[in-house]
Amino acid sequence: MFNHSNFVILGIGNKGEKYKWTRHNIGFLVVDHLIKKNSLSLQEKFQSHYTKMVREEKKIFLVKPQNYVNLSGESLKELTQFYKIPLRNILIIVDDYALPFGKIRTRFSGSSGGHNGLKSIEKVVGGKDYARLRIGIHNEGAEQKEINHFVLGNFSSKEKEQLQKCFYVAENFILDWLQNKPREKLMAKYNAINFSQKK
Repeated sequence: MFNHSNFVILGIGNKGEKYKWTRHNIGFLVVDHLIKKNSLSLQEKFQSHYTKMVREEKKIFLVKPQNYVNLSGESLKELTQFYKIPLRNILIIVDDYALPFGKIRTRFSGSSGGHNGLKSIEKVVGGKDYARLRIGIHNEGAEQKEINHFVLGNFSSKEKEQLQKCFYVAENFILDWLQNKPREKLMAKYNAINFSQKK
């Protein structure tokens, strides 16, 4: 099973219908979009719901951990060890409280930024050199609420309308990432995008 054409795209989120549209679940929502668009079916294994698709001889695992945000790394560890997937072939999709809604940040190494899901991943996979797509969730009402309450709150109706644009941007980034395009070009291209702005 040792194959460097195996890739993982893991969305961070919480299981259960009550969390589906919460800001903390943006990673799950992006993965759900990819699953629906490609007419895929989920399996249960590795403490997760996951599926796989093949693109240009690359086998891509789409993963939704089922042990809550703070233990996201446990699912990733089981799957990557089983399929011998290196860190450089891992992409994590995660919410970012520090970024305004509409902005994204692509990174290929670095700290967890205080996010418990990323802390869990770094702890169990033993490194920080993996790709991450951070999607901003901060809005003008964020400062009026305690952080945990805000991130576990639902997206507003206006934000939900704009999420389709977010999914489109995330999908394009994923395709570029899978083609191994230069990291500097990916960051320059996608970090400049604000999907909430009208064109």
